[in-house]
Amino acid sequence: MQDEQGYLLLEETIALALISIVLCTAAGFLQVVLSVYQIGAESVEGQYFTRSTLQWIQDDLSQAQQIRVGDNGERLYLVRMDGQAVEYYCHRGQLYRHANSTLPITEGIEAIGFTLNSQNYVTIEVRAAGGKAFCVAGGCSIW
Repeated sequence: MQDEQGYLLLEETIALALISIVLCTAAGFLQVVLSVYQIGAESVEGQYFTRSTLQWIQDDLSQAQQIRVGDNGERLYLVRMDGQAVEYYCHRGQLYRHANSTLPITEGIEAIGFTLNSQNYVTIEVRAAGGKAFCVAGGCSIW
């Protein structure tokens, strides 16, 4: 008999099985990493939309003479020192600022709520879209 060199079918089957296991494990790991990345990206996006919303409202509140909250806390009405009337409300995931015209200023907002206490202190609660429980409260006092 001659010395035969080569691989047996059993060896090739075992090698193929090991490669399959390694590839399946790598694919599962990649799927977990991508899902964690997606969750983090959605959280950051929600924080950005919320921060942007609060910045717009804070800018107008800092120049407000009169403040009123309407529609069970879903709308904020204010009159700025320059006499401009401004209204904020959320509709279909967008925050609208109605002044000279109605413009959507921020998207990705699920809900917004305003409360006004007896000292004219406005509390703003914003919830980012996507069902995330990301809420921020802030306020501004008008003297």
